[in-house]
Amino acid sequence: MLAVLHLCVSAVAGYSHAYGAAAMSGTPTTEYNDDRAATRQLAENASPSAACTECSDEPNAYMVGKDLVCDEYPYAYTKLCKHNANWAKQKFCQRSCFENGAGYNGDVCCAAAPPAPTPRARQ
Repeated sequence: MLAVLHLCVSAVAGYSHAYGAAAMSGTPTTEYNDDRAATRQLAENASPSAACTECSDEPNAYMVGKDLVCDEYPYAYTKLCKHNANWAKQKFCQRSCFENGAGYNGDVCCAAAPPAPTPRARQ
């Protein structure tokens, strides 16, 4: 299923591995933004009967030591995630990788639950 998802993302977003220096600087490129939008669109349009995985978003030890969080680390989406054998084996930042077009083989992350509403103070 992920291979089909990846092919769809590739076709929809004009997927390119040429992220260049912008990825190293932490500045997302057009290709990165296209991958991210296409992945979200595909996940939102998936049929309800499609099996999905409850994905975690656990950083690795390096990230923890540097106070980095998965959903704010674009370098991971272009150079780590599915591109790095150790990351793929450990599935670091699984949800963020998936949501940014760099999900692990076989992963189809379920939609994240919306945040709980904040109670309003009585007036």
